[in-house]
Amino acid sequence: CTKIFTWYAQQHAYLIERLANVQVTGGASLLDETVIFFGSQLQNPANHAKTDMPFLLAGNGGGLRTGRWLRKSHESHNNLLAALSGLCGKPVQTFGDKEFCTAPMEGLT
Repeated sequence: CTKIFTWYAQQHAYLIERLANVQVTGGASLLDETVIFFGSQLQNPANHAKTDMPFLLAGNGGGLRTGRWLRKSHESHNNLLAALSGLCGKPVQTFGDKEFCTAPMEGLT
């Protein structure tokens, strides 16, 4: 699993680097207009845990504020997905099963 996850992380790092190096109108980079979400459906593949799952967000699309570490106390990742939908111009109050999504996650912008 470590080799597989390392490969995926390297691919995401490559994507982020390439987007950062593409200049668009106004001097911004393509990364400045993008939101990248990287994560896994499991926190720990060995025991299939689904709490405290780490996710990486990159880019500044939709006003995403990066360069920091956010710790959300067992908040559903569906709330994160609802917030990401809003950053992409499609605001929604729920994402997926409403039982697991209370509202879009706050604090991303």
